[in-house]
Order: sequence, then C-alpha cells, then structure tokens
Amino acid sequence: MSRIRFAVPLYIGGASLSLFGNSAITIVLPWLVLATTGSLSSAGLIAAAAGIAAVPATFAGGRLIDRFGARNVAVVSDLGSATAVLGLIVVSATVGMSVPWFVVLGVAGAVFDVPGMTARQAMLADVASISGASVTTVAGFFQTGFSLAFLAGPALAGLLLSMLDPIDVVAVTAASSVAAAVLTALVPVMGRHSRLPPRAPGVRWT
Repeated sequence: MSRIRFAVPLYIGGASLSLFGNSAITIVLPWLVLATTGSLSSAGLIAAAAGIAAVPATFAGGRLIDRFGARNVAVVSDLGSATAVLGLIVVSATVGMSVPWFVVLGVAGAVFDVPGMTARQAMLADVASISGASVTTVAGFFQTGFSLAFLAGPALAGLLLSMLDPIDVVAVTAASSVAAAVLTALVPVMGRHSRLPPRAPGVRWT
C-alpha cells in the first residue's frame, strides 16, 4: 500500500530527474567537446549525429513499450543514458576523448533518451488509476516537474561548469539518470504491460 500511496511522487520524481540529467548533458557535452578539441564544428557534428539517431529511436519507442511495458522501458532508458554518460568519464580516464568517441557516446545517449520520455508519458494514466488521482492532476504535476527540470538542468549545469571540471559535471548528470531509474522502478504498475483496468479482480500491482 505504501508504494501505491507514493506512486505519484515516485513517478514525478523519476521523470523530473531523468529530464534534468538529459537537459543538463545538452550543455555539458558541447562544453566538454570544446574543452577537449577546441573545435566548434566538432561540437556541431556531435549534436547533429545525436539528433539524427533520435529519429529512429522515436519510432522504436512505441514498439518497445508495447512489448516490454512502459516502466521497464523507462528504467532501461535511464540506465542506458547513465551508462553512455559514464562512458565519457571512462574513456577520458583511459584512452582519452576524441571526436569519434564523442559521436558514439552522444548517439548512444540520444538513442536511450527518446524511448524513455515516451515511456514515462505512457505511464501517466496507469499512475493516476493506481494512486486514485485524476489524470489531469497527475498530468499537471508531470508538466510542472517537466518545466522545472527543463529549466534547471541547463542552468545548474552552467553553474557547475563555472566551478568544476567538465568531467565532474558529467558525473552529476549520470547520477541523476541512475536516481531516476531507481525511483521509476519503484512506481507500481498494473500487470506486465500496464493495460488492465484499475482495481479489476485478479489484477496484480507490481
């Protein structure tokens, strides 16, 4: 019952932290590219590659959600994003960063980010049903968290970049994605694919 009671805070917290990490890395990654390569064109190339990779990921997101469930896709997406971001730290500490590595890891992060966002939106109605709140109430909280995270991510990233090494700020964004995955994994859902009606006989909340 405690998980059901906290379904909305867990859902909103996970979604907000996920977007915070994703929006922060959009500031940190170009900064890190410039600090490493000194090339504006390289930063543009990496941003373009990530944007192109996000297109097929958008179409794949719905199929993945139908097959594996929205919560599972959201959790895996956050962990995948965190892994891609942590890859920047590992590569920087071992072989050293280069444009190809930036492209590979930037594309990997984009591929995970888009299905995760879609999955969280798909969870909204189920979270409302399980918690007993209205869909409009949950949607309002979701939009508020979305807006705050979207604004706070770049702002805090810029502040941290003025005080810390860029690679240390990368670690902060990775930690946000991991925390988002943990909170989302605790959100109760109905059945495997989150499609069953609320409180129907035999429905198991997991």
